[in-house]
Amino acid sequence: MFKALILALVVSSGGFAGVLYDFSGQGSDGSTTFQFSFETVAPTFFTANVSDVPTTECTLQPLPAGGVDCSDIDFFPDGSTHSDFAFAEISLIASGGDYNWFFDLGRFEAPGVYSTIAGAFEGQLTVSTVPEPALWDLCGLTFGLTALALALVAYRQKRRGFWT
Repeated sequence: MFKALILALVVSSGGFAGVLYDFSGQGSDGSTTFQFSFETVAPTFFTANVSDVPTTECTLQPLPAGGVDCSDIDFFPDGSTHSDFAFAEISLIASGGDYNWFFDLGRFEAPGVYSTIAGAFEGQLTVSTVPEPALWDLCGLTFGLTALALALVAYRQKRRGFWT
């Protein structure tokens, strides 16, 4: 969570610093059921397909067969990659196959807590905006760090005998 907040401070987009996507769910490769969760911060809501979404946190327990890792997470907000479906989709791509979690359309584009649709792998997605830090918060942080640095310099000078 700390990494996500730091990343969110770097990203800026009118009114909020970013959008936090926090997902947890389970999948199956046919023989093994696994738990999957990740967190990512985007500069704005996902409104178009995005591949290889970078994550700030990601876990797979136990690892499903087929060389799965957290670097192949895709968001399809405007419709599934499967042409027969009209669902928003989060996909975990693996050499052994794809694992897909389906949501109603529009779920990636607004804050809220969303569950996968019936018949899909179970999962829950929390979408929230990260507020921009207030100017006064940044000024206070700068002042506090400056005061700490000056106190440290004064302490070191006193220990060296500069002030007796």
